[in-house]
Amino acid sequence: MITNMVKGSAYVAAFQVVKDLHGMEDDFQSVQSHRGKSTSTHCDQQNLERLEKMVIEFWICVRETHKTDVLPKMMRINTLFTSTLSKINNLKVKIDGQIQRLDLLADYSAVDGVVNIATAGSHGFQLWHTWSNLTSFTKALGVASVAVFTGLAFANYKVFCLSRDTLQDLRRDFNEVKRLQDMLQDLHDQAEQAINEIPE
Repeated sequence: MITNMVKGSAYVAAFQVVKDLHGMEDDFQSVQSHRGKSTSTHCDQQNLERLEKMVIEFWICVRETHKTDVLPKMMRINTLFTSTLSKINNLKVKIDGQIQRLDLLADYSAVDGVVNIATAGSHGFQLWHTWSNLTSFTKALGVASVAVFTGLAFANYKVFCLSRDTLQDLRRDFNEVKRLQDMLQDLHDQAEQAINEIPE
């Protein structure tokens, strides 16, 4: 009975190892790819600084009522605003997608961890009560099975912790991108307010 139990568990353990490694590799590669492209946020920050200068110049132009300069300046502001907003929105969508994937990975890891530790406990309990009646080979198989499922449970725990840590970083990135988006919109609103104040 113990030998059959261990043989059956071997297939389950092998499947879980392959599934976990494949899923984790895809998810964490995707996240590392995003983390490696932090220059996107830096680029958006530079665009915002450029836009801020343009809006200040635009206000000066409006106050001095150089109406001939107003339209070209507003067109440049609108172009930079549209371009930067598009980049920020794309970044938000990517980060949000990665957050959802890692959320699922953390949940699956937690469930798998509970199942694996329960399986290790069940196998250990059965081994304990039948130990004196088992052959050396079956004892070795049983101990190996308990060790494998305990190892899998520990790996699930580590993946869960890593996922949660990475999720915190991604949520911080998401909030930063949202802050940039709000700043961008505020600058554009200021430019529109300036153009509305041009005397007829």
